[in-house]
Amino acid sequence: MPLTQREAIQLGLLLLCVPAQYFLSGNIGSESRRSQAVLQLVNEVKHIRDSWFKLESWKARWLNFVSWLLKGILQPEEVVKTDNNAQESPAIEVLRYREKAKYFCLINCS
Repeated sequence: MPLTQREAIQLGLLLLCVPAQYFLSGNIGSESRRSQAVLQLVNEVKHIRDSWFKLESWKARWLNFVSWLLKGILQPEEVVKTDNNAQESPAIEVLRYREKAKYFCLINCS
């Protein structure tokens, strides 16, 4: 009688449980460290499940991408302005402000 895909996965998981238990009991150390490591492993698996295998996370990623793309298409000059401002040195901005306010002038002082 051939195994279905679900039965094969269940059998594989059951066969992997014994080596996993042996590894955890022999290599981690004390019981508290083992339980902490297992808890951390379970939390990581939950995080991966929530971030990769849930429809809501894919919807959120898709909406962020589409909004970023539309913002770049509809308002490209604002996207360029924010990129240029991020690369500009704050010292240059301060010097320009002081020049406008006539605290001291860099060019053509009158």
